[in-house]
Amino acid sequence: MLINLPTPDAIAPVGLPLICVLTFQLVKDMAVYEMGVALTPASQMLEKAMVEETKISQRNGELAAIEGKKAERERKLAELAAKRSKAKADLDGVQRNVVQGTRAIFFNVKSGLGQVKALETAEISTKSALDANILGYQVGVRINLDVLNSQAALFVARRDLDLTRYNVLLNSLKLRQAAGVLKPEDLDQINALLVK
Repeated sequence: MLINLPTPDAIAPVGLPLICVLTFQLVKDMAVYEMGVALTPASQMLEKAMVEETKISQRNGELAAIEGKKAERERKLAELAAKRSKAKADLDGVQRNVVQGTRAIFFNVKSGLGQVKALETAEISTKSALDANILGYQVGVRINLDVLNSQAALFVARRDLDLTRYNVLLNSLKLRQAAGVLKPEDLDQINALLVK
């Protein structure tokens, strides 16, 4: 709504101050506006209000649907984050177990090789003792029980040696498997050793 300001020439003949003229014009304009609003039928305003209220409820419904989708998305994201954390923890656990298991197999192979050397020496020693007891038995210095005990000790030494060799071969295969370098040729070599 425009306020029509009188020109200074229009005010001068009447002799009223400019502030009075402006106040009068403002009061006049406000009265015209209020009359226009009062003349608008109440039913039109009620219809407009109902239309606006319907729009507001539709927007509220859309907003609630969006909020629901947002909450569902955040729940799914939280669930995926939890699954990711669990998978990472599981992966770390598996990696630790593989490293520890591989290290244990390596040390088993290393100690097994030392045991094989010690048992080979024990086999030689028990074989020498058996030979000495047999010679002593033939000469008449030893009895039959001494020879039998020496034979039993030799067989135990050979059994322990064979078992340790078997465990070393098995652990070396496990170590190659853990390292990911196990090939069919490795099994062929083991089979050739077992035939001897």
